[in-house]
Amino acid sequence: MGTSQSAKGPSSNVSMVPPWADDQPNQPLPPPHPARFRKFRREMTEYVKSGGRNTLKTALGHYARISTGGAGVAIRRFGNITKTGGTLLTFLATGQAPSNAPRFDFNQIAGKPVEEAISIITDNLIALNGDSDRIRTAMNNALTEALEGADIFDPNNMTEDMLADITINYLTESIFIDVQQNAGASFNYLANPIELVSRLNDLHELIRAIVDKNLSGKLENGIRVLNATQITDLQRQTIIEVWREWEKY
Repeated sequence: MGTSQSAKGPSSNVSMVPPWADDQPNQPLPPPHPARFRKFRREMTEYVKSGGRNTLKTALGHYARISTGGAGVAIRRFGNITKTGGTLLTFLATGQAPSNAPRFDFNQIAGKPVEEAISIITDNLIALNGDSDRIRTAMNNALTEALEGADIFDPNNMTEDMLADITINYLTESIFIDVQQNAGASFNYLANPIELVSRLNDLHELIRAIVDKNLSGKLENGIRVLNATQITDLQRQTIIEVWREWEKY
């Protein structure tokens, strides 16, 4: 789960929700909080240096409440992500891309090496917008983890448990990327690469645990009984619940 974060991250005066990502574009947005990333990045830097779980939670509390404006605002940042997640899971569950995606089915990837199949899936299901790169990373990581150990893509092996894992993995990766990108240079304050990977893994594991807790119960009846809109809504509600829990930290 290791990576590096060399960019400074967005500045505090940038809009709370980029226009390409907003799934409620007709609703007004609050003005950005002055220095809205300062406390989050300060605590995240301290976490990177110390590895303290309580410090990480404090950082995420600032992130949820101030940096991203609370659950009601933050969820609008994930518009493209949740919509694409609905498209992906509908495709994997039915073998057919939803009507809002290019014509595409399992026949085009069945029997191909898993790595090639994942590349074809992402190429066909991801729309070009400001979130394309991070959606591609999240989707690729989620599929790679779920299909680990398989050499050839076999649609018949796409079980409900696997679909649930992909949903949880995809949301986990999407939130992890969001937090890491907005942390700016915080992860540059640790020169030891082994310790840095450990910090990133700890952050990832914390996010996965809270996503799993809030999403697993919603998937008890399986993915195949849901359409793309319902899957999108489940992801939205899960992200809101994650943020509300973080707001208490």
